[in-house]
Amino acid sequence: MAEYRDTIRVVSTIGLGLGSGMMLATSSLFLPILKQRSLTHSDKLNIWASLFHNGATQLPVLFVGSGVLSAVSAYLASAAPQGGSGFVAENRQSILAAASLLALFSAPWTRFVMWDNIQRLLTFQELAGSSAGVDKSPLVANDVDAQIHKWDMQHRVRIVTLSAAFIFSALELAA
Repeated sequence: MAEYRDTIRVVSTIGLGLGSGMMLATSSLFLPILKQRSLTHSDKLNIWASLFHNGATQLPVLFVGSGVLSAVSAYLASAAPQGGSGFVAENRQSILAAASLLALFSAPWTRFVMWDNIQRLLTFQELAGSSAGVDKSPLVANDVDAQIHKWDMQHRVRIVTLSAAFIFSALELAA
């Protein structure tokens, strides 16, 4: 049973680390490109939509899966203590439960806080492909930069919570 418990802990930690890194890279490396004045609003929306769709197909499964695995690890930690001493070893179940909650937090945050803005950006992106175009409408064009910035700020909340989940999981694994 111990090898299954350890495998679950490792897989969960790796998933949280990979996902947090991917999300951090999106905001830190790719989104600054969208601030270049040489890009049209249509180009910005196409780049954002590509990043969004790539993340939307991979990250929800990764974080929900890692969150569930962290919850299973928390349950197993209480059923079969790992031993050891120190704060982390003595609070293994609580640390893993916190990692699980932080990992699972991104789903309701995305749905209830970010969703309206995401839909607006996707609508703008569809408009960018039409003959009307977002670059021809000054009202929409000015809103594109503001909406991408808003999405980035909301996205950073997910980065912080998922990075914290990874840190908790890694600390527990190292103890």
